[in-house]
Amino acid sequence: MYVADTVNNAIRQVVIATQAVTTLAGQTTAIGSADGIGAAATFNGPTGITCMGGYLYIVDAGNTKLRRLDLATNAVNTLVEKSGILAQPYGITNDGTSLYVTDWSSIIAKVQ
Repeated sequence: MYVADTVNNAIRQVVIATQAVTTLAGQTTAIGSADGIGAAATFNGPTGITCMGGYLYIVDAGNTKLRRLDLATNAVNTLVEKSGILAQPYGITNDGTSLYVTDWSSIIAKVQ
């Protein structure tokens, strides 16, 4: 299971069988918006997360960004920044092909 840890600005993996928690990306002691690998990546209030095709797609609400984490390398990249598509993003889901982001200023936006 993957978790967007909003308060701690981190993306975590929880192994349900063992209850082991691992931080995949972000820093619990830092707020930021840097792309990078693992702890070199920083977030500002990630609120939504969905998994598709070997990637986690993350709504970084405090930075008004859609980010992607590669599960093979833990590399985080920004896909979309505040724009006409994203104004106040909050949640995210997918249908196996496309990503759908909920936004406080609109109902839903298809971003891929």
